[in-house]
Amino acid sequence: MEPIFSKADLHIHSKFSIDAFSPIRDIFKVAEERKLDIIAITDHDNIKGHKEAEKVAQESKVKLIKGEEVGTKEGHLVALFIENLIAPKRSIIDTIKEVHKQGGLAIIAHPANPFSRGVSFKTLYEIYKEVDGIELFNASWAGFIYRKKATKLNSEIFKLAAIGGSDAHILSQIGMGYTLFKGKEPSDLYSAIKKRLTKADGYFDLWAHLRLGINQPRRLLKKIWWDFKK
Repeated sequence: MEPIFSKADLHIHSKFSIDAFSPIRDIFKVAEERKLDIIAITDHDNIKGHKEAEKVAQESKVKLIKGEEVGTKEGHLVALFIENLIAPKRSIIDTIKEVHKQGGLAIIAHPANPFSRGVSFKTLYEIYKEVDGIELFNASWAGFIYRKKATKLNSEIFKLAAIGGSDAHILSQIGMGYTLFKGKEPSDLYSAIKKRLTKADGYFDLWAHLRLGINQPRRLLKKIWWDFKK
């Protein structure tokens, strides 16, 4: 019997991120349509969407991992399999320790990208032994600049689990980046990341990026106004 391989998008932002707009329920709907098995909701510096996501996940074929994209002093870190808020604006080492204290996994997001506060390669050389995985396929524009260099360094030096995620800020981006792993359950994914047995993959959709760029200013103003009225 051939092993089952599943697909997980491990970097998705919901309406609870300041720069994103997707309702939780719609995220699960699109994830189902795109044949994803697992998704991680990783909003910027907050876990406000976790409770709603857990509820929606009970009605969905798509399984949920609770996460957060944490802004550390040295750059952005994706925390997976967490329960409580990981406070931002601390050193990356202290942040990683807190993630691990919760039993979670620490993933380097869009490595070395200076425009999206990616962790520099200089810092990575210093901390990689404390990290669990690195995004080698981030489907947003932030993931393309140093992808080849990150892949080469990971193959030769870091030896971290290869992670793929869409970094979706709108619904059309969901599933453009993903992590492949053996098994079906979040526990299988956790084990695969710990054992460095994952594969990062995805595709580039120019129209999705153009649509985000065109609509982002209008959407941000609308979001700010909506939050202000509340």
